[in-house]
Amino acid sequence: MFELLVGRLPDYGDPPLELLRPELPATVGKLVVACMANDPAKRPQSAKELIAIFDDSWPMAEADDAEEMFDRGQLYEMGRAENPFQPGVFGVFDQNYVEAVRWYRASAEAGQTLAMFKLGLMYADGRGVEQSDVEAVRWYRASAEAGEWLAMINLGLMCANGRGVEQSDVEADRWYQASAAAGGADAMSDLADIYANGRGVEQSDVEAVRWYRAGAEAGGASAMFNLGVMYDKGRGVEQSNVEAARWYRAGAEAGNVDAKWRLGQMYEDGIGVEQSDVEAFRLYCASAAHNANAMFKVGLMYANGRGVDQSDRKAVNWYRMGAERGNANAMFNLGLMYDNGRGRGVEQSDVEAVRWYGAGAEAGNADAMYNLGLMYANGRGVD
Repeated sequence: MFELLVGRLPDYGDPPLELLRPELPATVGKLVVACMANDPAKRPQSAKELIAIFDDSWPMAEADDAEEMFDRGQLYEMGRAENPFQPGVFGVFDQNYVEAVRWYRASAEAGQTLAMFKLGLMYADGRGVEQSDVEAVRWYRASAEAGEWLAMINLGLMCANGRGVEQSDVEADRWYQASAAAGGADAMSDLADIYANGRGVEQSDVEAVRWYRAGAEAGGASAMFNLGVMYDKGRGVEQSNVEAARWYRAGAEAGNVDAKWRLGQMYEDGIGVEQSDVEAFRLYCASAAHNANAMFKVGLMYANGRGVDQSDRKAVNWYRMGAERGNANAMFNLGLMYDNGRGRGVEQSDVEAVRWYGAGAEAGNADAMYNLGLMYANGRGVD
């Protein structure tokens, strides 16, 4: 770490890092010193210990450390929960909204615009601070006027509902339009979600479609998928399988995993498109990395030789992946493969069949419940 920051290996008698790199926060020097301890046992042994280095003595950063203060606030707000943007990464602090507010406020006062928005959220929800719509509006406005489209949306919602500010549909629409201009497709899609779910506004499928379409035409993959859903279900627009497939295809080509999955279903069933097992298989594979349902479908198509050469071995592999990620149908089908001893790569095993029937049954699969009952009735794979 020293070499990365200074450009050479450390020498005995080197001055403190803050003298070699005075532009770095003092906390960085403290971290480097801890990691270079002569006794390896005294060096940080985990991410938690690394964070703990700063916990008691990390001072409120100066104005030019606004990002650091904002990050600190997020750590306290998140607590030990899993980071939604980094699966498998968990927080190291106990959740503490009061501390989160303290750091967000420091960051906001130093000019960090997202911190202003976050501080508005904390006031709106009464987390770590006494609930105040007036304060929420104040911080949303500060963030919005600094260009944050998320704050513009929330400020629009406050105006629409007369919370902390005089009710005004005109002002609300002005901020919605501003958010769309500032945030592009993402802001438009978020606005559409608000109307589709009636979150802070009167629920309106028509308005949702309007904003999804705007977001889709601006290139938003999520908006394309959701516009397809609206056509698929006939919400806010006349039901059309052809239009649904068109927007699913656009979303899939733009990289939306859910759009690939849904378009695969349409090709498998021949709804809105010409039936094609080959296309269905291709799209299921394209969405399988993030979709346990797609993993099950890929396994099923391998098992039945639909759109791909039949392979029990590959079917088992895909069923297993889907089952391990919670798909009840995959659990049941994997149980069947062990039950029947079908396919290379899996030997017949009553014990494994019971295991996967049991998992499927607990996940709500009726066929798994029935087959598990049969195994118990016949004394197979159970004591």
